[in-house]
Amino acid sequence: MLNSQLLSIAAYGPKMRCDWTKKHGIRTDEALIAIQDRIKNAISESIQKLSGKQMIVSSEHCSLRLDTPDRVARLKKVMDDLGFGKVTILVYLRPQAEFAYSVYAESIKNGQAWNKSYPPLTKKSEKYTNRFNYEHLLTMWQDAFGEDAIKPRIFQRDDFHGGSIETDFIRAIGAEWDQRFRLPEQKNIKMSKMGLEIMRRINHIIPRFIDDAPNPLRRGQRLEQLIQIAFGQDAHRCPAAMVAEYERYYDTSNRAVCDKWFPERTALFEPKPISNEPLSTPDPSVYDQLANILATGWLQQDDMVSVELLQRTRA
Repeated sequence: MLNSQLLSIAAYGPKMRCDWTKKHGIRTDEALIAIQDRIKNAISESIQKLSGKQMIVSSEHCSLRLDTPDRVARLKKVMDDLGFGKVTILVYLRPQAEFAYSVYAESIKNGQAWNKSYPPLTKKSEKYTNRFNYEHLLTMWQDAFGEDAIKPRIFQRDDFHGGSIETDFIRAIGAEWDQRFRLPEQKNIKMSKMGLEIMRRINHIIPRFIDDAPNPLRRGQRLEQLIQIAFGQDAHRCPAAMVAEYERYYDTSNRAVCDKWFPERTALFEPKPISNEPLSTPDPSVYDQLANILATGWLQQDDMVSVELLQRTRA
C-alpha cells in the first residue's frame, strides 16, 4: 500500500505549485520535473516488486490538488506510463458543508490566513465546483478513467461497514477484516472554535511562507503544535446556517449523484445533528487581542516554549 501525496505531485503541470513545493524549495519548472522523475521512479520500483499483485494507493491530495479535468487526465497518463493495469477508484463522498469546514480547519492549522470565521461558498469558483459538486467531480474522473473504474461510497458513520472508515475500506476492496489489521493511532488533533479563530489571526501576523519559502519565525511546526495543544479540545462543528447554505446550493447535483450511483437511497446524505452556533464571531476583538498577545510572546521569546512541557502541564 502506498500512502502518499506524491502521486498527485507526479501529475502536476509545469507551472503548478502548492504548499508542498514551497516547503521543499521547488520554484522552477526544472526542479518540479526533476522531483517528479524521482517520484515516478520510486513508484515504478514499488510496482515491479508487486508484479501480478494489487497495489493500493491512498492519497486525499488526488482530489484536493488534481481538481481540474486536465490534471486528472494527466494523472491517468502518469499511471499508464508507470504500468498500472486495471485501475479502480474508491472515492468517499462527505456532506459538502462538513467537508468544506474540515478543509478550512486543516488549512488554518497548516498556516492559511483566512479572513472569515467559516469557509465562504464561492459559487463562481472553479475549484469549489470541481471539489464539492460531486456530480461534476465523478464525471471528471469518469471521463479520464472510465465509468466502471469509479466506485463512490458515503462518508457517514452509519454507512460504514463495521462502523469505521477502516473496516469499510477493507470490505470495499474485497477483503475481510481480521487481527492482522491494526487501527492507526489518532494523530489529527481537533481544534476548538477559539483555537481556529486565534490561529487564523496568528497566520496573518506570522505567515507560514515569506517569498515562497517557509517562514523561520514559525520554527517549523512548533507554533501550530502549541496552539493545537492549548486549544485542541471540543472540536468545533459546522454552523447550522453554513450547512443549510451548502445543502441548498448542492441539492441538484446531490440528487443526480444519488439517482445514478445510489438508487436505493432516498437522499445522498442522511441528516445529522448540527451546531446552532451563528456564522459570525460574537466578539472578534477578544480573539484579536489573544492572537496579538500570543504572537507577540512567540516572536519575543528568548527560549522556545517546550511542547512536551506544555503537554505535561495540561495532563
